[in-house]
Amino acid sequence: MRLVLTVATVAAAACGGRSTPAPAPAPAAPSVSTTNTDKGRHIETRCELTAEAVRCASTNLGGDATVECVEPFLGVKDTGEILNGRRRWCSAAIAPGATEHFVALEGVRPVDHCGPALDGCVLTMFAGPGDTIAQIAAFARALEAAASHPGGKQPTMKECDDARRAWLASPELAEKYRSMQLEDADLVGVFCKLHVPREQVQCFATARNERDVEACVPD
Repeated sequence: MRLVLTVATVAAAACGGRSTPAPAPAPAAPSVSTTNTDKGRHIETRCELTAEAVRCASTNLGGDATVECVEPFLGVKDTGEILNGRRRWCSAAIAPGATEHFVALEGVRPVDHCGPALDGCVLTMFAGPGDTIAQIAAFARALEAAASHPGGKQPTMKECDDARRAWLASPELAEKYRSMQLEDADLVGVFCKLHVPREQVQCFATARNERDVEACVPD
């Protein structure tokens, strides 16, 4: 009997009779979506994380033409920093059945912060009747608690809270900055983290009077 060996037969034998597995499909791009049904509206917004931008689309699924506002946040896992570009984005009036596309975090290039696979970040949005400031603050604290190197260029929520407590402990500063609602840790913390340089916040934590505060602010 003649034995005939084909290339496929030899390959199968070399692999123990197993065929070469198909390559795994590429993972889907990280995305997040919200649905707004406030005041009779029905608008769905979906944002997708890509290397160059956070790209979003808002679709009016019913009701009258209406404006939609969204505020995506991109959390960096390694440092706990939160990126949100120019912050809140609002559409023009979206007609029923229509979709408006936009770049949510203008000026933010995700691949520079999240790594080539974009797995170094968490993309989120907050919607609904809840306290948005409290939600952002909770997100920031959880992100920092899991971060390998908390801080980066942004102050941490703890550093912001240290400065807030220092000012509350000073009768002069507590009175001077009463309008800032220093008793509200979430409100002060979110504003501080997103808008105040880290070095300045660390300096504010040592302030005991208005002269100290002024010394922390560059000319």
